[in-house]
Amino acid sequence: MKRFTSYFLRDISLKKRLIISNLFLILVPMAIVWALFFGRFFSIIERNVLDSQQTTSLQVSSRVENVIATMLLVSDTAASNVKLDAFLTTNKDDFTGNGLRDAGMQTSLNTFQAVLESHIDEENITDIVIYSDAPSDKLNAAFVDSDSTIFADLSEVDNTYWMGIFKSSKQTKLVSPGYLLGTSEKKEHGDFAVIRKFTYYDDAVRKQAYIAVYHSLSTLGISLLDSQTIQGGAAYIINTRDYLVASTDEVNTGTYMTSYRDLTEKFKGDGAFTFTEIVSKDIFISYRDIDKTDWRLVWVVPYASLLSESKSMIFDFSIVYISLAAVVFLIGLLLSNTIVKRINLLRNQMELVKSERPEPFVQDPGKDEIGELIKSYNYMAGRIAELVDDKLSAADELNTVKIKALRAQIDPHFLYNTLDMINWFSKSGKNQEASAAILALSKFYRLTLNKGNLTTNVEDELSHVTLYVKLMNMRFDNKIQFLIDIPEEMLDYKIPMIIFQPIVENAIQHGIHEADNNESHIIITGWMEKESLCFLVSDNGVGMSQEQVDKILSNSGVGDEDRGIGAYNTHRRLQLSEESGKFGLSYVSSIGIGTEVLIRIPKMIEEVINANAEQPG
Repeated sequence: MKRFTSYFLRDISLKKRLIISNLFLILVPMAIVWALFFGRFFSIIERNVLDSQQTTSLQVSSRVENVIATMLLVSDTAASNVKLDAFLTTNKDDFTGNGLRDAGMQTSLNTFQAVLESHIDEENITDIVIYSDAPSDKLNAAFVDSDSTIFADLSEVDNTYWMGIFKSSKQTKLVSPGYLLGTSEKKEHGDFAVIRKFTYYDDAVRKQAYIAVYHSLSTLGISLLDSQTIQGGAAYIINTRDYLVASTDEVNTGTYMTSYRDLTEKFKGDGAFTFTEIVSKDIFISYRDIDKTDWRLVWVVPYASLLSESKSMIFDFSIVYISLAAVVFLIGLLLSNTIVKRINLLRNQMELVKSERPEPFVQDPGKDEIGELIKSYNYMAGRIAELVDDKLSAADELNTVKIKALRAQIDPHFLYNTLDMINWFSKSGKNQEASAAILALSKFYRLTLNKGNLTTNVEDELSHVTLYVKLMNMRFDNKIQFLIDIPEEMLDYKIPMIIFQPIVENAIQHGIHEADNNESHIIITGWMEKESLCFLVSDNGVGMSQEQVDKILSNSGVGDEDRGIGAYNTHRRLQLSEESGKFGLSYVSSIGIGTEVLIRIPKMIEEVINANAEQPG
């Protein structure tokens, strides 16, 4: 693994690595979760949805049972009134005007009216009616609220289905759906009712009255509809006669409706869902019996809708997870950028070391590991700057010493030979030649000393080497042809002094004098490049091998004690003048043909060497 990461990640930037790591931390757990738990997620969501529907169906059935229980309670309240027998056995003689003759009976009737009407509301009970043979119009007129119609003639419901059920059975109570009610009942009172039989005696004659508490089926339908949250599902109530009491949707109910008996035989009760197929559609179905009735609440959840619901929930979960993952990724990216940004700044700062001296990191480094690294870099940059300054100082001192050494080197050798030549001119009577030699020597040494300065301009340096060649030609009968071809725009540039003389001296002493040529020449040409002043010193002397050239530039000597010392010193001075080290001397030499020395001097060398421009001679 270590070899894998080192091979495949070695060329990837730190920022990309951090992004990849953040993506791995987010995507890999997500992929694992989906791979291992997708099926479980679906099962859990399916179970949760079915449990939710089961709870909802229980709530709806409880609500319906509460409505029925309230209606039964109201009917029991009416039947338990001790004065009800007396109200039902009144006759027309018991009334006077719009009230009962008996004041106590009138008070009881008003109390009875108030109790029953207190239970009437639009949500639970829409109306209460007592059907009997009593004079209903007189009783209703005796009420405080003369608009009340609590009492009604038995003849109004004599032909209804529910009346037939009471007459043909011993039932004393009946929860009557709409189809058992008469048309006028449903229109004026409500579309389903709880009806209670009440037996009383009038002059020893057994009679029957019926207390009907009405309700609106639309309220039950709305209750079912509000509770049905699954798209395409259905909820409905049927009775033992397979009559549809209430439903959420006629189309879906018609599609999934199952008979009362089939529910009992095929499926579990108490709201437990069973998976089955109806009209080639997979569904979950459950039912509950409504207490104190022959009704059943049936709940249908299509599998396709459940699958869609599950997918929707999984999709919502995925969106939430992806959103959170995106937020986490952005936070991780921001944190990563705070690391990468400082590392890149430090890297860019260190890249400058290739072209210039290192500079310290100016921003606050912080107190983390990168901050410690920046502090270490700042310390290193400071130490390198100190060492560079020490090196430059030492180089300046070395340049001074070397130039003084060159001046001292010229003094004993060249001066002795030149004075000996002047002496010979004088003895031979060549006074003009002696005078010219004295003047050339004087000017030569004036330029050599240069008031102690370490720099001169190109023009004076060329004059210096020209005087040197002139004096050498006086000694050797003008054997040397010396030519200079330098552009005028180069003459004012500052350069280190005593640059050309050591090279020309080597060319004369170790190249031209050792050659058999009757005529020898030395040529100095020059040109400018972008950053450099370039001078080429050519001669047609004996030349050198590459080994000899390498020894000159490395100061390892080539046999003669002084040979190449001046050239090496010049080479090193130019190298030390700039930190890049790309300046100095380069040789091209062929034995028997001659030597070319390329001198490359930085244009800005004046800025480097002028710090020591004033040195004691």
